[in-house]
Amino acid sequence: SVVDPSSGTVSTAAEGFGWPYRVLFTPDLRMVVLPDLRGNEVRFLDRESRRELGRLSLPGAGPQGVTVTPDGRWLFLSLSQQATVAIIDLRTREIVRQLDVGETPDGLAYTTSRSGSR
Repeated sequence: SVVDPSSGTVSTAAEGFGWPYRVLFTPDLRMVVLPDLRGNEVRFLDRESRRELGRLSLPGAGPQGVTVTPDGRWLFLSLSQQATVAIIDLRTREIVRQLDVGETPDGLAYTTSRSGSR
């Protein structure tokens, strides 16, 4: 749903979710990323038109937490049922790598490392 804060009007943006677990806007505010925990997929929507740009099916993965790099190129998505974090290329909306992270990952944050520190 989309809520207009000035009027309180609620309108539908996307339907058919099992459990839209998080909502992420890309840094340029053009795309909305919606992991669907029960539907085992992640959806990509154009923010302005509310049109679905695509979806990535993740059978048995349990997509939950999501974050994006400041340049809007890479998406990090926790897959709680696979104990991994998927790195997704937002240009192609495909997984390019998965990182083993331990049991039931959820919330994510992204930061760059500073020179000389780890």
